[in-house]
Amino acid sequence: MRTPCRWGFELGESMRFRGKSIRRKIVALLLVPLVSLTALWGFATVLTGREANRLFTVSNLVEKVGYPIEDTVRIVQQERRQTLVYLADPRASDALSALRRTRTATDEALAEIRANAEDSDVREVLDDDDGEGLTAVLDAFGGVDTLRRGVEEGTVTRAQALDLYNRLIDPCYTLLAKLDVVDSVEMDKQYRALVSVARARELLSREDALLGSALVVGRVTRDEIREVSDLEAQRNVVYDISLAQLPVAERERYERFWKNATTAPVRTAEQAVASTEPGEMPRGSPPRPGTPRSRTSSTNSAPSTSRRTTVTRTVSAPWPSR
Repeated sequence: MRTPCRWGFELGESMRFRGKSIRRKIVALLLVPLVSLTALWGFATVLTGREANRLFTVSNLVEKVGYPIEDTVRIVQQERRQTLVYLADPRASDALSALRRTRTATDEALAEIRANAEDSDVREVLDDDDGEGLTAVLDAFGGVDTLRRGVEEGTVTRAQALDLYNRLIDPCYTLLAKLDVVDSVEMDKQYRALVSVARARELLSREDALLGSALVVGRVTRDEIREVSDLEAQRNVVYDISLAQLPVAERERYERFWKNATTAPVRTAEQAVASTEPGEMPRGSPPRPGTPRSRTSSTNSAPSTSRRTTVTRTVSAPWPSR
């Protein structure tokens, strides 16, 4: 026969174990959604972190590679033009000093690219194709000193200089076209189209350098006439293909630009050169430097060479302004 003390002890033990069982059941019920929420939180964190890392990579590519390459292209375009002007008349009082100023600007831009290329953070975000493209750019500019010596020694003609400078710029656009800066298929298509539009601006810059030096000479050759026509035709083809890939609003901006009065003198000059015979510069071309404007037609003359250069810079680049 059990004593009351014994009964009280057994009753207390039974209630204590029964309470633990209830707590375990409650914990078990709460554990499933808690683990699920933790797993979802971890998954979301991984996705967000991956996207943030992707955005950081893109930003690094644009800041360290895209912008410097685009800036270098514009500066080399100026050096190319000034080089052809110098070769057209090396005896001009300020031709060599102006050329050396553009060379200094080019060297500064190249120094930034070389420094970024040696940055380990930049190399980490470049894939194999991008790395090869950057190496190709640096290799191309490795011969710029030899080109410059040939210009000053007079062993390079205007046509040769134009071709050699073009070979410096071409790898830059090849690299820009390779860069993977967006994941969206639609945005990537628009980015490639903008790179092509920048190529079209490069074609106009080549034409500007060619005609700018021809103005100094005062004559245009058969090869130069053919080159101007080819550059104009190539530019139009690039625009036809590239602008179709852009949003309507952006496409209309370019179309308005090439139809308005700002570019009318450029189009007039192109038509005048394309339809002329080799020899003296045709009517409708810009006056030679130092020639009074009153000696040219006021209605058909194109803008001064400096204005033509400005036109080549008006077309937007593949990168947003910094």
